[in-house]
Amino acid sequence: MERRLVAVACMLALGLAAGCGAGDDTEPDDVADTADAIDTSDGTGTDDGVVPDVEDVPEDTVEDVPADTVEDVPADVVEDTADAADEATVACIDPQTPINGEHNAGRNCLSCHTGGGAPRWTLAGTLYDSAAGTTPVAGATIVVTPSSGSEIRLVTGSNGNFYTSAAIAYPATVRASLCPDDQTMPMAVESSGAACNTCHAAGNRVHLP
Repeated sequence: MERRLVAVACMLALGLAAGCGAGDDTEPDDVADTADAIDTSDGTGTDDGVVPDVEDVPEDTVEDVPADTVEDVPADVVEDTADAADEATVACIDPQTPINGEHNAGRNCLSCHTGGGAPRWTLAGTLYDSAAGTTPVAGATIVVTPSSGSEIRLVTGSNGNFYTSAAIAYPATVRASLCPDDQTMPMAVESSGAACNTCHAAGNRVHLP
């Protein structure tokens, strides 16, 4: 009886061994290559001995970049940048060599400068350092921007006078500049206001700052 059981066991063992090899085309080299592909420097495949599934990588390690690091630029930074751009377009003008301001500072230049006995000015006035009109400002630049055409730049004389005979399309914007100061008249100048000292009389002089 024992001999028969031993014989059956041997036959089963031989059959299983043959069955394991049957239909299996895997070569030893292929098995070794697969093992090498999985193994890393620590010989486990990964630190914990498990090869991770790509889909199991947490999304926040790749996609969840904080939006504020890219898009949420503080509003004050944007405003400061815009202000800087505005200042760059109206930067003050450095002192210039004063012109010959001639005479009669503070008076209505256009009452005489009509083209008869004196040259015809299309805009003229006097620049002071305050509305009181006690001290003239020399070497400043008066920038006249007509409603059409190119801007006109006038340099004030040693007595503060400025004037031009250039054609001006009114209304025009007038600005006085001498670094670090720069001011633009809040209202556009009409042709009737070309004689600046008529409106800007004593106590209300054209001034900078």
